[in-house]
Amino acid sequence: FKRIWNKNVCLRKEAWKLKKLNRTFKDFDRTSIKQHADIFESQS
Repeated sequence: FKRIWNKNVCLRKEAWKLKKLNRTFKDFDRTSIKQHADIFESQS
């Protein structure tokens, strides 16, 4: 029983990590797209 519980906790932690990572990646993606747009605007 304890092993299963521990596994669930680990899975939850991993899912949380992935979610956090995904969120930061999305934010990074948004800012980089904005920066590229700004660069493109200044070039044209």
